[in-house]
Amino acid sequence: MWLRLGQAVPPEKFKAALEAALPGLVVESYGRILSCRQRGNVLDIWPAVLEVLDERKQALCLLNRRWVTHDYYQGLVDTLDFPKLPEGYRELVPTLWTARTIEQIVPLATRLVENFWRLLDAEGIHVLDCQSVEGIPV
Repeated sequence: MWLRLGQAVPPEKFKAALEAALPGLVVESYGRILSCRQRGNVLDIWPAVLEVLDERKQALCLLNRRWVTHDYYQGLVDTLDFPKLPEGYRELVPTLWTARTIEQIVPLATRLVENFWRLLDAEGIHVLDCQSVEGIPV
C-alpha cells in the first residue's frame, strides 16, 4: 500500500519533494571527509565514508523511485542495478568501501560526490549546495 501511494505522486510534486529532501543527503558527510583530511583524522574518516555511501544509496532510491531490500554493503549492491546512477558508481562504491587511508578515500569520495552532482543536474534536480560560501543564500 505505501509503495503504491508513493508511486502515485505526480512527477512534478515528487521532484519538488526530492529537491527539498536531498540537501540532507548529499552535503554534510562529504564535508566531514574533507575535514578529516585537513585534520589528519584517520579515526573519524571511515564513519564519514559509510555515511556518504549510505546517503548516496538513500538519494538514489528516491531519484529512481525504487528501494533496496538490504542494509549496509548489500544495500549498496542493490543500487548497482538502478537505471539512474552517477558515472562510475558501480566501480567507485566497492573501491571506496575497501579504501582505508585518507589518501585513498578523499579522491574516491570526491569523484563519487562530483559525479552525483552531475547526475542531479542532468536529471534537472536543483539542490542547494552550501559546501562553499558562494553557495549560501544570503
